[in-house]
Amino acid sequence: MRRVIVIIAMATALPAPWAGSAKAALSQMTRQEILDLAKSGTGYSYWWGHGCWRTDGTQKGSCSGSCPNCTHSGKYGADCSGFAAKVWQVPSSSPVDTDKHPYSTANFRYDNTHWSQVSRDAALPGDAFVYRNSSNTSGHIVIYEKGDPWGSLWTYECRGCSYGCVHNLRTLSSSFVAIKRDAIKDENQDGELRGVVFVDRGQGYSDMSERIPGANVSIPGHAFVVASSPDANWSFTLPSGTYTVTASADNFKDNQRTCQVQAGGTAWCSIGLEPSGCVPDCSGRECGPDPSCGQSCGECQAGYTCNQAGTCECQPNCLGRECGPDPLCGKSCGECKAGYTCNQAGVCDCTPNCLGRECGPDPLCGQSCGECQAGYTCNQAGVCDCIPNCLGRECGPDPLCGQSCGECKTGQTCNRAGVCGCLPDCTDRECGLDPVCQKSCGECQNGYECDAQGKCICRPDCLGRECGLDQRCHESCGQCKQDQSCNNDGKCVDKDECTSACKDRECGPSPACKGTSCGRCPDDKICNNEGHCRDINDNEGKIFGVVLEQAEPGSMGEGVKTVAGATVTTDGVPPVYTDDLGYYQLEASPGEHVLKASTTNGLEGSNTCNVDAGGFSECNITISREEDTSGEKSSSGGCSAVQSSKPPYSFILLFLLGLASTAYRSKSLR
Repeated sequence: MRRVIVIIAMATALPAPWAGSAKAALSQMTRQEILDLAKSGTGYSYWWGHGCWRTDGTQKGSCSGSCPNCTHSGKYGADCSGFAAKVWQVPSSSPVDTDKHPYSTANFRYDNTHWSQVSRDAALPGDAFVYRNSSNTSGHIVIYEKGDPWGSLWTYECRGCSYGCVHNLRTLSSSFVAIKRDAIKDENQDGELRGVVFVDRGQGYSDMSERIPGANVSIPGHAFVVASSPDANWSFTLPSGTYTVTASADNFKDNQRTCQVQAGGTAWCSIGLEPSGCVPDCSGRECGPDPSCGQSCGECQAGYTCNQAGTCECQPNCLGRECGPDPLCGKSCGECKAGYTCNQAGVCDCTPNCLGRECGPDPLCGQSCGECQAGYTCNQAGVCDCIPNCLGRECGPDPLCGQSCGECKTGQTCNRAGVCGCLPDCTDRECGLDPVCQKSCGECQNGYECDAQGKCICRPDCLGRECGLDQRCHESCGQCKQDQSCNNDGKCVDKDECTSACKDRECGPSPACKGTSCGRCPDDKICNNEGHCRDINDNEGKIFGVVLEQAEPGSMGEGVKTVAGATVTTDGVPPVYTDDLGYYQLEASPGEHVLKASTTNGLEGSNTCNVDAGGFSECNITISREEDTSGEKSSSGGCSAVQSSKPPYSFILLFLLGLASTAYRSKSLR
């Protein structure tokens, strides 16, 4: 689920593109040498912040988890930028099994010390495509081998922890730019010159829709080919240089075009030919010969014939059909008699007539008009009649038709089971004696006691505790002094003991004191029992937010404040508690959930939020206490995705809380 959040922009100085250091002399490399180095690294593991592998393809290592907090085993592997630097041998030559990581994707995108940006259309094998996001916190780089730079292309790359270093066919977004290594040695590679031959109707290359298959295409002294059918494609493989291509075809004027071939590249050199002599005229015709040159204007599809006007006419096919339109031309194959309808196969079917009937066979076709439910029978008019059922009953109405099963004697009453006499009534009661017959309605479990309304209520147990909530009813056992916190055993301790327990933990409550937070995870992660951020389960979603207390009307300091130690519950999930800044998180099944928050001093509130599988949703809850005319408590909640016309003070508080948690959300990704 995507969250709608209003963000206050803060001016921050972003670094200008890297100026780079003075260029050092690079050893020359051929493009094939670059691709050979890239190929030798395939199959090795993804290793964040490293760049090395073996040429014998052994000791490939392994990666697990979500980077940058991933776990790597082994001495060899690379991430995307470490892989590119080693393949390009920059800033200097080094063996592939020597671990180096001199650059990030930011360097490759903005620096120009040992490379320069080129047009994506002009990318050649051994060049690279690099991307860096707008916030300059993460990116990716691949080595280009071959294929369409704007479509499907083959690359070498260290793609991620679950992929490793791979050679794969993929597409890249338009955010990727092409860069070329300095000191590329010219290999005098051949290039490809290709194109199509088309009819030039005066629109030039803007209209190449009409092709001329069979046209002759040649480069005098070099090559000759016949344009293929049906698209009139042609191609030559030639040394780099400038060539003049000539095209010719019957009934067309010869034409030629001069184009440049780059080593290892592909150049398009399509040629248009103007008609000469007889010009076929198929205006208004879709089939048969044109009246001028006798050339074909097209063929009719199966089931159609060409008339003298050059138009394809449909031939109706009613084979095996007695009614409705034929499936080819839509012309009628016949009509059905009264009481019958034409089905999709063109056969007349009897149409049942169940007008005014709910059961039994229809009188025309004998097909069923429906079945009666249990306890009902179908009469001759096709209507379900109720059959009274007084089995085991001696009084009151039968439960099916509502007809009387009898009357009780004087002094007796008819209970719900239809039996005369005294029947205990435990409606809405779970314990104690029923008020009618004084028979037991049940017993409460250990730790609970029965109240006057027959409800089992929890009996708090604060034995051995001086603070926090009792473990049975979650009611307060006392408050600690201002400079103390309540630990998990219900004892008041110095706050330093709570925070020191957060060592080696990055999120969740302190193991010593639940009310003290060890930090928070990014929105798309959730804190596990060991205090580390992990991915959200695919079959569940994360709901998180803060519990806020609304100020009483007329009090000083209009607005809201966060509530620490509040209990947050929803169906199917164990209760959780807010930390010292009012924050909570939980995992729940996908769908809509009603979240309720409460405190030991009687404040309550709720909010309804949705969450998708594997997604996350922010759901803040405002609690308050307001007496209405009935004397009952009323409360309300609020979701951060809802915006009001007047910004509430809670927004400012949430923004300040967001600044405090920036450290948990701003880890830069490579």
